[in-house]
Amino acid sequence: MTSVLVSETRSRLGAAVRDLLVARAIPVAEAGNAVGVPPGAALIVTDLAPALMAGVAPSRAGLPEDRHARIADLIAAVAAQGGRVVLVSGLMPLPGVPPVTQAERDARRIEAALAERAAAQAVILRVSDVMDPADPDLRAAIRALIDASPVVGWPLTDQLQAIGLADLAAAAVAAVQARGVQGKWFDIVHPEAASRVAVQAEAQRIARLLVDPDVTEVQCRPAYPPVTARRDGTAAAEALHVRPRDSLFVLLAQAIQGMIAQAAQQGTIPPIRPPMPAVHRALETGALPLAGMTAVVTGATGQIGGAAVRMLLRLGADVVGVARGAEAGARMAAALAEEHDFLARQRRRLDAERVRRDGGAPVAGDPGRFRFVPADLADRAALTDLAARLTAMAPRIDILIHAAGAITRERQETPQGVEATLALHLLAPVALTRLLAGPLAAAGRAGGAWVVSPVTQAQAEHPYDPADLQSRAAYLPAEVLARAQSGLVAMTGALAEAMTGSGVRIAAVALPAVRTPFLLPLDEPLTGGVTAQQVAQTQREQRRMQMDTPAHAASRLIEVMLAAEFAEAHGCLIQGDAIAGPALPPGDDRARAGALWSACAALSGLPE
Repeated sequence: MTSVLVSETRSRLGAAVRDLLVARAIPVAEAGNAVGVPPGAALIVTDLAPALMAGVAPSRAGLPEDRHARIADLIAAVAAQGGRVVLVSGLMPLPGVPPVTQAERDARRIEAALAERAAAQAVILRVSDVMDPADPDLRAAIRALIDASPVVGWPLTDQLQAIGLADLAAAAVAAVQARGVQGKWFDIVHPEAASRVAVQAEAQRIARLLVDPDVTEVQCRPAYPPVTARRDGTAAAEALHVRPRDSLFVLLAQAIQGMIAQAAQQGTIPPIRPPMPAVHRALETGALPLAGMTAVVTGATGQIGGAAVRMLLRLGADVVGVARGAEAGARMAAALAEEHDFLARQRRRLDAERVRRDGGAPVAGDPGRFRFVPADLADRAALTDLAARLTAMAPRIDILIHAAGAITRERQETPQGVEATLALHLLAPVALTRLLAGPLAAAGRAGGAWVVSPVTQAQAEHPYDPADLQSRAAYLPAEVLARAQSGLVAMTGALAEAMTGSGVRIAAVALPAVRTPFLLPLDEPLTGGVTAQQVAQTQREQRRMQMDTPAHAASRLIEVMLAAEFAEAHGCLIQGDAIAGPALPPGDDRARAGALWSACAALSGLPE
């Protein structure tokens, strides 16, 4: 094959085929007439592309008579020189049924000419609904669907089975190069088909999501009733090694996004600017909304706790990190001290450039500084000593995040005989909040303080059992963790009631699954019968699942303190982007909650 001739590069398909051939360094030229066809040249007939596009105007619906003759002559000339002919056809032959549309009549005539003059060298690609998201005619048809007004020309039937323009161009080029496909025809389609009603409903849904600023919740495409596909593209996929990438619904979304972007550019509608979380807005703009504040983060060397520490520092807060590992904490403190100096220098340089470029006053302040305190939060004696040290270091604590977490495969107890998961996930947060009530209230009087406890979604499925807090009856690690956190949610409400009027706001935040080695400590030596294969499988599953990153989880915790919509979340459980309700609902058994409070006080060694 010396070169490829394209019958009409001014059509959308012809231009797409030409650009693809150029990108692959294949010589390409527009086939004007049958004179001078080089030996071995291939021909791709794309003239039917305009008629296959959505919303075709009647004036463009058919090929003129002289164009029919020129295409037939081109086919004969290429065949005479030993070249291959690829025809993109809109014909869907049905026994005994005559062509209905002008496009089908054109396709039947050209296929007949191909069969007569180049049957052995021909490859026919049959398509139905071709969609180019940038096509003005397609956008006009979609606009009519969204407005529920009559659509001219598209969809023609109630069984839409679309192919993207880019996928069709790739198939046409592949048909020129593939071996053993001459003399055959193939359906080039996406396997998914949809009804006109489903397409209209989806177009309206997408437009509403993109244009209506009040639609903020995550929405998934409904499962519309399936429609029988008209064509099967399996043979083409196997012979040409081309599989369509974009379904009809993906192409529809791309077209609507382009329509909205174009309208915003032209001033027809304002540009869409989805609301950015307060945390990310502050990080993007370099603001320091937490400057002058002191935060205490437990589990500071863990993944969520560590991410929260770094985020708080960048937002201006001074942070005291608490964790069991002294060596890990010392390494973290050294790294964060070096990072602070770098970020401070970078901040001053960028701010000076901004002032020089845009004017205005410089932004004052640097990122916060980090200090570390080692402590085993599950140890009751260590907890009391920790509270005394923190109070001495920070007489005012503006933020307290209980991010410490661990889980054991087998039941373990603290030196005081308390089940370890209960001690760390329930007793420690409740006791530390009570022991730090003074510094927290000092911050509350100065403008407000926050106590935030992350919990898992599973806590709602496994409520705490006052009769077996110590999990002596049965020990299933995940359920024991969920029950402890369920108790923490209830105690969040109880603590909030106890500290009402102090200016301290307390909330629990239910986090989705987070990609951490929490349930299976992958970084520790393999013990308890866990094999390397199990570790590798867990890592693969975590990568496959749609999990939050630790940084995303940390941002959810800090967003509670910055976003105005959470200002009244005192004593509440926050789920996703909304307040799910009081952590201790009015209908809850107060005696049951009171018994849990008394048990926590007794196990922590604190007065009720």
